[in-house]
Amino acid sequence: ALDSLPLEDFSAFGYALAAQQATELALSRAAESGRAGRIPIAGAAVQLLEDGMTCNIICVGCNDRIPAGDGCSGYPTDHGETGALRNIHDFSACNWSRTVFATTLSPCIMCTRSLIHLHGLGLKRIVIAEAKSFPGRKELLEALPGMQIVELTNPDGIKMMDTFARRYPWDWAADIGEVPPAASSKPASLHAAWALLREQGKQAAVV
Repeated sequence: ALDSLPLEDFSAFGYALAAQQATELALSRAAESGRAGRIPIAGAAVQLLEDGMTCNIICVGCNDRIPAGDGCSGYPTDHGETGALRNIHDFSACNWSRTVFATTLSPCIMCTRSLIHLHGLGLKRIVIAEAKSFPGRKELLEALPGMQIVELTNPDGIKMMDTFARRYPWDWAADIGEVPPAASSKPASLHAAWALLREQGKQAAVV
């Protein structure tokens, strides 16, 4: 089970309740993804309502890119953040100035650009649960006018990523663009793998 997050972790925002809820939702969804053998990265957006005491969940989503199968589409742009944003039907219906977006891992350049777009709609508060496993491009977010970022070193997030990277190194490397996705290049047998390597004039591969 994931540990609950202290409210004081988010006190810098003034939107601590929404930040806490968004981060816990994202970490919970990431854990579900990890238990299913998928990449444990997720995002969530939560809006603090005008009463200052209740919140509205805008979206929650996880990395659905690699690997495909078991009911998951392998949607090509579904990282944790973009997977969450695809679940929003009407962006104009959200008061982004009162919303906190939480991601379990420092966002890549694609997801950073998505969050920059939300900044244009009014988003000013982002939580990054951890950046140890992947540094991302958070410096681009930090440079945005009025943007507030709370960066945690969440042990659950770090453990999930470390476990996945050790068990599925190819899938992790593929997700950050270091190698092609296994499904697009992995032959059905070792003999077929060597034959493919010889055709390509290569001498080594990770199997």
